[in-house]
Amino acid sequence: MDDNGSGSLSTTAPCAACKLLERRCAQNCPFSLYFSPQETHKFKLFHEVFDASNFFKILMINPSQKAEAANSLAYEASLRDRDPVHASMGVISALQGHIQSARAELNAVRAQMSKYRDQAGIVPPPNDGLLLPNIAASTVAHVAVKTASSPSKLAILFLLLLFHALMAKPSVQN
Repeated sequence: MDDNGSGSLSTTAPCAACKLLERRCAQNCPFSLYFSPQETHKFKLFHEVFDASNFFKILMINPSQKAEAANSLAYEASLRDRDPVHASMGVISALQGHIQSARAELNAVRAQMSKYRDQAGIVPPPNDGLLLPNIAASTVAHVAVKTASSPSKLAILFLLLLFHALMAKPSVQN
């Protein structure tokens, strides 16, 4: 409780750290900048992993980066709570796996496109082959349906076809 100068006492909610540590939350409590009263669970996880006494030792960095660092540490603590063995490395490994899968799928799509180009006797465009060749719409539709393993890929292929058609259209001269 604080005396606000008007003779009456006002109550302010203690920050999550002071609430969990069961101490009085001063008006200039350094934890209140990073752990609002509603974030008790966030601070509890942080405290279990890093210990509250180490909080300011860990955050001896540029003041403009402290809020983001505190959020990152709290996120790391929540990951460690969910997966004590792998924590953030588990997330990183999963994301790397997704990237590898996407690259493999992209390479497979490029190989299929190359195969269909070869079958149709089409020379790939000089720009890395990202744009579809200028061939009859029925052939493009056949290639797109055979190549795309999902509706979103099919939509992307048709957008590439449309873009290629627009780029290949000669400009009208007045």
